[in-house]
Amino acid sequence: LVALLFGDRSGLTMRTMELFTKAGLVHSLALSGQHLALAAMAGACAVALLTLLRPSVFYHVPRRVLLAWAGVPFAAVYLFFGGAPFSLVRAALMMLAGAFFLSQRHSAAPLDALFAAVLLLILGWPPALFELSAQLSVLAVAGILLALPLVTAFQKRFQAKDGEGRLRRAGKAALRWGASMLLVSLAAQAAVLPLLASVFGAVSPCLWLNVLWLPPLTFLTLPCAAIGLLLLTLFDAQFFSALLFEVAAWPADLMLSLLEILDA
Repeated sequence: LVALLFGDRSGLTMRTMELFTKAGLVHSLALSGQHLALAAMAGACAVALLTLLRPSVFYHVPRRVLLAWAGVPFAAVYLFFGGAPFSLVRAALMMLAGAFFLSQRHSAAPLDALFAAVLLLILGWPPALFELSAQLSVLAVAGILLALPLVTAFQKRFQAKDGEGRLRRAGKAALRWGASMLLVSLAAQAAVLPLLASVFGAVSPCLWLNVLWLPPLTFLTLPCAAIGLLLLTLFDAQFFSALLFEVAAWPADLMLSLLEILDA
C-alpha cells in the first residue's frame, strides 16, 4: 500500500517487483497521473458537498469549472507529501492545463491542454523532452484523448431508454462503465506500444492485465488507503483505518496471486 500510495518501493520484495515488471504493471508503483485522479475525486466530493450546502454558487461559476479546479488544491497537497517527483510534477502540469482550458468560455480541443502542459514542462526543464517517462506519459494521454469520441459514441449506443426496467438500466450502466474503462486503457497502451518496442525491443504480452488492475487500483485501493491514512493521522481511528487498509489490500493480494499463477 505504501508503494501504491506514495511510490515508495523500499518495502517490496524483489519477487513482487519481478512479477509486476514482467506483467507490464510496474508503472502503477510510481506516482503519476493516476494518483492525481485521487485528488480529482476528492475535489469532486468537495463540489458535491458545496452543491448541498450552497447550490446558488452555480449561478456564478459553472459546475464543470468548479469540478476542474476543485482537485487542484488536493493535487498540490499530494505533490507536497509525495516529495514532488518528476512524474507527479508532470501529471500536475497536465491537470493544471486541463483545468485552465476547461474554464475558458470558448470551446477548445482536448489536445490543446496536453500541448500546453508539454510546453510548460519543456520551458521549465528542457531535458524533459528526452525523458522516457515523459514521452510515455504524453503518448498515453494523447491516446486517451484521441479515443474519447469512440468512448462517447459507445456510451450513447448503450444509453438507457425510457420505459426500461431498473435491472436493464443497471446492466447498461455497468456495460458503459466497463467498456469505457477498457477502451481508455487499451488506447493508452496502444499509444505507447511503438515507443516501448523501439526502446526495449520487446513488450509485455499481458497488456490486458492493465484492464483488470487499474480500475480497482484507482477506485478501491487508492481511495481506501488514503482515507484510512487520514483517519489514522487525524483521529487515531485504528479500527476503521485497519479495516480500510484490509479492503485496499484485497485487489493487490488478488493481483499478486494471479501473477504468480501466470508466471508458473
